[in-house]
Amino acid sequence: MNKILIEVNDPEKKQILLDFLKQLNFLTISEPKIKATKKKIDLRELYGIWEGRDINLSDIRKSAWQRR
Repeated sequence: MNKILIEVNDPEKKQILLDFLKQLNFLTISEPKIKATKKKIDLRELYGIWEGRDINLSDIRKSAWQRR
């Protein structure tokens, strides 16, 4: 089985293309379950996430790098 990826720039045209492709009996149409987002993350939104917690960098490293 071969796969191709088609990017459609116009959302209205996407449905037209899908309707056409569904008419072809040798194709299986599936849309991706995970949608890629290009949302920019503002690091300032993370300020204060550790406020009020008794945790330090050493504790974070210990829990992140546990090896067995």
